[in-house]
Amino acid sequence: MTWDYIRSISAKTTGYIKENDWLVLFLTTFSLGMLFSGFCLQSNFLIGEDLSLAFGQFIIHRAESFLKIFSECVCSVVLPLFLFYCFGLFMYGYIPCFLLLFIQGMSYGAVSGYIYVTYGLKGAAFVLLVVLPPAFFSTLIQLIASKQAFAFSVVLSKNYFRDTVLVQPSGYFKRYHIKFLVLLGFAIAVAVFDSLLSRIFINVFGF
Repeated sequence: MTWDYIRSISAKTTGYIKENDWLVLFLTTFSLGMLFSGFCLQSNFLIGEDLSLAFGQFIIHRAESFLKIFSECVCSVVLPLFLFYCFGLFMYGYIPCFLLLFIQGMSYGAVSGYIYVTYGLKGAAFVLLVVLPPAFFSTLIQLIASKQAFAFSVVLSKNYFRDTVLVQPSGYFKRYHIKFLVLLGFAIAVAVFDSLLSRIFINVFGF
């Protein structure tokens, strides 16, 4: 009975991975960026003084008025989304999609790792309460955006290098716009969530 259950779970997991291979691929790229930043921290490739300055600026900005916090959060979420949108408009745009995901993974890994290493349990609590919740939703948005950009870029490449048009660009382009407008709405919601967390908790930790 137990073995049948394990085989059933394994089959469902394998099927899910096959159906969502794009998610596995992009998530792996993002995770590799986080692992690489951890390796750099351990090997002193990332300079602690620079990370300390960056974190100090982060704390200063997040202690300002709600509108200033919100504007900064919007920029941090919307800018990667805009870059993914632009990448999708080029035939070879699927290549920088991976690079941007890797860089985003590095930034999250470097900041989270630095805070934990420097401040211990206090830093871990800060990461769990303030950094990770909005980062999770932001990363999810970026993964979906990278999928859309990757798919549209591949379509453009195939249409260019084949004699017959596989997909009519006009209809696909309209859907591409709509999907990114929806993602933009979610990104703004994440920015509001991030701003509220910062406003509530930033002074509690007393960095």
